[in-house]
Amino acid sequence: MWSPLEDKYKAVKVTASNLLSGSSPPQRDGVIYQELYPGADRMKGVGEYRCIPPAPPVGHANFASARLGMLKLGPWGIAGGKPGDINRNPQRLVRISICITECINALEFMYDDQDGETTKVGTWGAYKYGGSGWTTHIDIKPGEHVNHVSGTTNKKGVSSLKIMTSYRNEYGPYGKQDGTEFSLPLRQGRCEVVAFFCNYGATLESLGVYVRPRKTGSLVQVGPWGGHGGNSTDLVRANMPNRLQRITIHGGERSGERIYGFSYAYIDKKGKKIEVGPWGSTSKGRKREFTMNGDNYVNFISGTHDEYGITSLMFIDFNEDVHGPYGCAVGHAFSLQLPEDGAAVSFFGRAGTNSLVGFGAYVALQDD
Repeated sequence: MWSPLEDKYKAVKVTASNLLSGSSPPQRDGVIYQELYPGADRMKGVGEYRCIPPAPPVGHANFASARLGMLKLGPWGIAGGKPGDINRNPQRLVRISICITECINALEFMYDDQDGETTKVGTWGAYKYGGSGWTTHIDIKPGEHVNHVSGTTNKKGVSSLKIMTSYRNEYGPYGKQDGTEFSLPLRQGRCEVVAFFCNYGATLESLGVYVRPRKTGSLVQVGPWGGHGGNSTDLVRANMPNRLQRITIHGGERSGERIYGFSYAYIDKKGKKIEVGPWGSTSKGRKREFTMNGDNYVNFISGTHDEYGITSLMFIDFNEDVHGPYGCAVGHAFSLQLPEDGAAVSFFGRAGTNSLVGFGAYVALQDD
């Protein structure tokens, strides 16, 4: 997972136990860290680490603009390689072709564009024939939509990939499930994946998606991640969000603890401040709160979850200030990296009496 932090930001001191054991390079909450002084304080199990800065794809045309009504989400993987992107306005995925060995070697896809023409994209990566290499083709039927992309990434790139559709068809996982997990579930019937972008070399090194809401002008609803219990928590449609103003979290950071409570405030389209929550409990864990003033907004979210709910959350804003991680980072990792003009404007999910069970975000372009 790429960190959106730059080199100029200060190192963070974390204990070795707070990093994912066995990961190379070390990771925490899905963010890759680099040891600044290898061996320092090794006897105490403490070291200085910094986030490895990203190398954003160069030459990617920004099709995620307000006039095209899409959002460009991701990428997940490693920095480097050649950029791969689209050059027309996609409306619907038609076919996805994946070359697989022990990782994702190559990707091709076809989509219908704004003129009703079918456009082929790729090959991104290198096809391998014979031995353990093989290729699969996923045909998307008329009326069917890709609404869930997930997989894993390691130091070589995208190691596995799984595709799910609105017809409840599941394809994969292809490749070897090794490394950091990523998952992009989209709300059924609300939005869909219409194209991909990437970086590639001999293999698929990183992968991102273009998401289009089914209804023009609607927010893109990403998630939820987490468990399946609790009660649904969502927006009041009469107060559609314009920008986030505050996030409040109650979480415990000791082993076995999690995100107990969550609330937030946003400014709606009419300029009114709307308070939402609390979801879960406000009597357990430590209270943490941060606000966003002026033109600042959240454009990166990551966390972890287990079968019972959300165990940790972290947010990074446009000013590259890091908020968190809150809670105890245990379980399956998830992350959402937005483009520079994209922002989380509200949230939804599921909550029980004592904890946050599921968590998702409404995202939009700041020009909206």
